[in-house]
Amino acid sequence: MDHTITIIGYGRLGQALERACLKAGFEVAHIYKNREELHKMKKISDLVFITPPDSEIAAVCEYLRFRFYELVGKTVAHCSGALPSDILLDLKEKGASIACFHPMQSITHKTKSFKGITFDIEGDKKALKVLEEFANHIGANSLQVSSKQKEMLHVSAVMASNYLVTLAQLSSEISADSGLSPREVLDALLPLMNSTIDNLKEMNPSHALTGPIARGDVDTVERHVKFLKNRDKLLSIYKKMGVLTLDLVDRDVVSIETRKKLFELLR
Repeated sequence: MDHTITIIGYGRLGQALERACLKAGFEVAHIYKNREELHKMKKISDLVFITPPDSEIAAVCEYLRFRFYELVGKTVAHCSGALPSDILLDLKEKGASIACFHPMQSITHKTKSFKGITFDIEGDKKALKVLEEFANHIGANSLQVSSKQKEMLHVSAVMASNYLVTLAQLSSEISADSGLSPREVLDALLPLMNSTIDNLKEMNPSHALTGPIARGDVDTVERHVKFLKNRDKLLSIYKKMGVLTLDLVDRDVVSIETRKKLFELLR
């Protein structure tokens, strides 16, 4: 494949993509960081990544449509998790192959590599072939999905990534009155969270589950509920998560009677 890349948009993802491309031996020939630079555009590579916020992708597509008479031989991919490749249909009419190329990774200003992560990809067959090859070059995996699968996968990604951060914050709040700082609590919890994720790499969720509900420890759950009785928000979340966790418990490990007691405590 052509090892020359164009990146339009230069936020966290655009910068991370640039670093990953350079590390993999690609030449990032054109980077358009903002609209002012975009209006000076004279040339794009055969592989173009559109990486601005979702709300700006349509505007970038419209500009490319007016700027270039034809785009035959070009592969244009946006990197939104929420939007389908269809948002680039105007470019397909110009001859481009279109797709989306979304990293299943939490991107920060420190992200330097996509090694081992998965990109969900959706779009034209020709574009998917190019993007699979590109993902392989930067050490990543790719998962072909339909537009409907992509939409559902993005909801899953938000639950798994964004809400994990929220869960860490809420878990720290529980110990707020203990005299420990939130950072001390979080630093103590992170290895536990990491070990749970490691378990999930090897097992299904029901087998990776540990803790009082998994072993049917009614007394411990009862103490937790009493501890949180004056903290309505945290108690509500603890109970709702507990009921959902109860659904994962092995019925051969926890008896029906014990499950009923746990449910009464948590409902």
